[in-house]
Amino acid sequence: MLSIIWMLFVAWFLNLFGFGNTVIKGLVEIGGPEISLLGYYAIFAFAGLIKNILSALHPVDADYVIKIKSDLDKLDKNKK
Repeated sequence: MLSIIWMLFVAWFLNLFGFGNTVIKGLVEIGGPEISLLGYYAIFAFAGLIKNILSALHPVDADYVIKIKSDLDKLDKNKK
């Protein structure tokens, strides 16, 4: 849920600098559908939803990643 809210915040922030209009016009230029500002926000919300689904299917444990890195560093030192 936080990913969706975060992505909507990112969309709002980027829209302050005109990024929303750039995306809307860019989609029309490449032959995509003509969307409104609501569609722009929906794209970002959908990206947040996809991130939620992917993180639920494949959670990443930061401690596990750090442990693997330290193990790899030990192997590198043993090779030398």
